[in-house]
Amino acid sequence: MKVYKTEKGKNDLYESYEKLIEQWDVELEENNIVTKFGTTHIIEAGKKNEPILLLFHGVGDNSAMMWIFNAKELAEKFRIIAIDAIGGAGKSVPNEKYGKKFNQTEWITELMDKLGIEKADAAGVSYGCYLAQHLKIEMPDRIKKIVGMSGSISVEGSKSPIIRMIKVFFPEVLFPNDKNILKLIKKFTGPDFSDLIKNDELMKHWKLMLRNFNNAAMTPHSIKKFSSEEFLKIKDESLFLIGDHDKLSYYPGSLDIMDKLGMNYELIKNAGHVVNHEFPALINKKIIDYLI
Repeated sequence: MKVYKTEKGKNDLYESYEKLIEQWDVELEENNIVTKFGTTHIIEAGKKNEPILLLFHGVGDNSAMMWIFNAKELAEKFRIIAIDAIGGAGKSVPNEKYGKKFNQTEWITELMDKLGIEKADAAGVSYGCYLAQHLKIEMPDRIKKIVGMSGSISVEGSKSPIIRMIKVFFPEVLFPNDKNILKLIKKFTGPDFSDLIKNDELMKHWKLMLRNFNNAAMTPHSIKKFSSEEFLKIKDESLFLIGDHDKLSYYPGSLDIMDKLGMNYELIKNAGHVVNHEFPALINKKIIDYLI
């Protein structure tokens, strides 16, 4: 499956990717792990004897961009492993087996096996929030606690996010010029997004992704609905952080099922869908306090 529209677009984004991880300001290493569904690119940082924290990004972005404001502080307490989704806008490369038979649990199980990881905590944003809960339910003996950001629980009976996604992304995503990217940022964030647009490389990177990434490449990452009983089993080892200006995750009735099941969640005041970018110090503290 073609991840990038052109080879030049891919190369430009890879170059920008490296500039972003330089801004992590932490000693790190990049590795490529061959798995059943293709090569998985990971970024590792932090001491190897610290607890392991798997980090999952959202659809249409990658590890370099997602954790730019979080990696340094998290790496002081964990051995962080930021994973570029196969089919995502990062450096992972899908193979001919990636497609209808792609299975998230098989993918991460194999990745953990090859990295020699018996157990790990996990945190994710947006789609990464879904992936963390998916893995916690299907791999309870290997995924310990999870922190999901900018997303609710994928439980049977919950509404599809497609309509809300269309309202947020369109029409600006079709014409990713500077004016429309600013409009998208306003849709994604709370009242104050000034710090985000000050980072020139971050803005350049997002523009490159919007222009060059083939969004259809992530379609094999299907969203599964789990039962209330399955969520009740993981509620004591799960924390969800949701911005009160998040147009995708916070809307009338969005938290009803979480309240009914007694799920552990917090609303972050004045935050949008990129809560870990808008309030990195606060989010880092909440992740560390919950997992340690």
